[in-house]
Amino acid sequence: MKNKLVSVIMSTYNENEIHLRQAIDSIITQKYNNLEIIIVIDNPENKELVKILNQYKETDKRITIIMNNKNIGLVASLNKALSVCKGEYIARMDADDISLPNRILNQVEYLEIHKNIDLIGCDLTLIDNLGNKINSNRKLIKGYENIKKNLILKQCVAHPSWVFRKRILVDYQLWGYREVKYCEDYDFLFRLVLKGGTIENLDTKLLKYRIRTNGVCQSNAYSQLVMVNKISKSYYQATKTKRYNYESNTSYLLNTIIPIDSNNFRYYKYILKVQSESQNWLLRTFCRVLVIPIQLMDKELKYNLIKRFKMRIFLLKDMRG
Repeated sequence: MKNKLVSVIMSTYNENEIHLRQAIDSIITQKYNNLEIIIVIDNPENKELVKILNQYKETDKRITIIMNNKNIGLVASLNKALSVCKGEYIARMDADDISLPNRILNQVEYLEIHKNIDLIGCDLTLIDNLGNKINSNRKLIKGYENIKKNLILKQCVAHPSWVFRKRILVDYQLWGYREVKYCEDYDFLFRLVLKGGTIENLDTKLLKYRIRTNGVCQSNAYSQLVMVNKISKSYYQATKTKRYNYESNTSYLLNTIIPIDSNNFRYYKYILKVQSESQNWLLRTFCRVLVIPIQLMDKELKYNLIKRFKMRIFLLKDMRG
């Protein structure tokens, strides 16, 4: 395999120092070392963050630092990094995750062998703030056709695990990410697939994905769920008719602020609370199933379903304890 250049892109804002160092260390110590590491600082006011990154730049010439004049957000920061990438492949990395030493090597080897695949993800190990493993029944979805079919329901290829061919940005006229609130990666995959691009997941755990308790708040998670529903509906319509243009029909979502329906949000929080705190596997399963469908129904049906489901949860609590 030719030692082709891989551009690793990362955006930082207010990450914990330990987590940030772990993320960067996990990249600079990769077994695949022909890398350029492009890190965008999206919070120039965070002097400690700037200091840490400049120290890394001084010790590793593969690192390029881009300083934003002000906070411009993740999407604009990633697009800025994409605009200066020189690598034949581009790898995504979040500033608080940990890549295993052979992550990029394994993913690039796969893409070199499978010329028909444009973007490859990998399996994950979920960790908490302290780096402890979080038990999960998350099942990796493999196979391009299977991924394409399941995209309608969820993001099947974890964003921080991506490695893709740089040429797809031009070949499929993607150019970069769009400002689709909370779902820029989901939107990117939809556009790629609808334009003929191919996606796969590597059935190997190559990334430790950090679940932060102080991360995205519940209101953002709710807004993300609403946005997922909107763009997945458009994706579904686009797969059913060639006359439906996904990009033009979702352009109104750019920079859209999702209003919070207080009634729905209250039930949404309740469902998440039961899902996270209940010791009863049946209750957790019911709640996992419910969180997605409530966004796919009209308001009246959704309200009635949630009311009935809430009663069922209380009944199950009485039966199971």
